[in-house]
Amino acid sequence: MDICNIKQAQNMFAFYSAYFCSQFPELEFSCDETTFCVDGIIRRYEDITGMSCNKTHFLIEMERKYLLCLPMMQGEKMCILKKQLSQRM
Repeated sequence: MDICNIKQAQNMFAFYSAYFCSQFPELEFSCDETTFCVDGIIRRYEDITGMSCNKTHFLIEMERKYLLCLPMMQGEKMCILKKQLSQRM
């Protein structure tokens, strides 16, 4: 997962909004200077601990605990995955 700063996150969300929001209106995606909203869930950019993308999804790591996967291709769905933390014994 690539580490990013708040400005980079804002730029990536603005890009996502411009190019993909109209394809996925069910996500109710929006973003402003300090927060972004997906499917009614509002988060701050400062909660992002990493960002990346693959051919089908824009991947956002939140607080190193969750992975938010936003679709970038028709037929793909949004999902939120809980990251498994390694346990020390």
